[in-house]
Amino acid sequence: MPDTEIKPGYISNRSKPVNKLSKAQFYTQDSPTGKEPIKYKLVHIPAEKVEGAVKKSKLNKRNEKHLNLRAISDILPSIKLAKKNDHPCKAYGTLDDMVIMEGLRRSYAVRAVEGAQLAVWLTEYVHPEDEAVIVSRADKYREPTTIDLSLTIKEFLSETDETYTVRELASLFDVSRGTAQNAKDVMKLPEAYFNKYPSLNDASLTLALKFSKYTESLSDVEINDVLEALPEVVAIDDDGAKAGVKKLEDKIKSIMAAVKTTDNKPVVKDNPFSYIKLKKGVVTSMSDKGVLSIKLPASIDEETINDIAKLLSQ
Repeated sequence: MPDTEIKPGYISNRSKPVNKLSKAQFYTQDSPTGKEPIKYKLVHIPAEKVEGAVKKSKLNKRNEKHLNLRAISDILPSIKLAKKNDHPCKAYGTLDDMVIMEGLRRSYAVRAVEGAQLAVWLTEYVHPEDEAVIVSRADKYREPTTIDLSLTIKEFLSETDETYTVRELASLFDVSRGTAQNAKDVMKLPEAYFNKYPSLNDASLTLALKFSKYTESLSDVEINDVLEALPEVVAIDDDGAKAGVKKLEDKIKSIMAAVKTTDNKPVVKDNPFSYIKLKKGVVTSMSDKGVLSIKLPASIDEETINDIAKLLSQ
């Protein structure tokens, strides 16, 4: 197993520490489920090695694929200045292969800064029940969105043959059933839809749910044509992102509105009785909504009434 280059005084993956560690470089956390205490040691990983060494917990609601500079713009300046993350992440595993339970955005931000170091509280093993609780308590500063959760669930389900109910997904990812249902509905959308946004935080859940419903009646080819017609917003600053997202979402709304208008048009416009010679006093008409009306005079004979009754009762 290759060594990981770190600063003197911190833990490496060798059997002995590089230098003697201070007490501040160890940390013990009580098990949130009453199991054995979790003992961490503080390690630092060079930015260029973070991507190969770090992976996220499968229970983390945040979608890693859609992390970008826009998504970390709030924490990137401080990491650039300090050349590290001031608040260490939490992970289990080894220096070369660790699972991040807390601090996925921080790990991505460090990767973006040349010469930076990722600070991590690292332990060898965490019980799955403890991991679930620790992950559920993470990311409170900027919580993953329901769309984040949706893409994470989609990825999670693609890696298993098991099926999960909405209730089970809600329990697994520690969210409400309503949130889990919304995530499942949004999951029907192609990932290309979300690639149009500068970050997942900028995507409207309400619009995504409406667009998901709208695409149910479309073929894959038609959906692809719609997505190709949408502009892609590439922006990091707030003003640029907001302006771009408004144009994007206005376009999405106009596409859905156009289809709705078309759907509201009557299917039948011609009165089928307009070419038939009717009995005296009988009047037919067709409404704008395609509803046919037949008016009979009070003087109509009983035989005709009986014939109509038989026809309508069949």
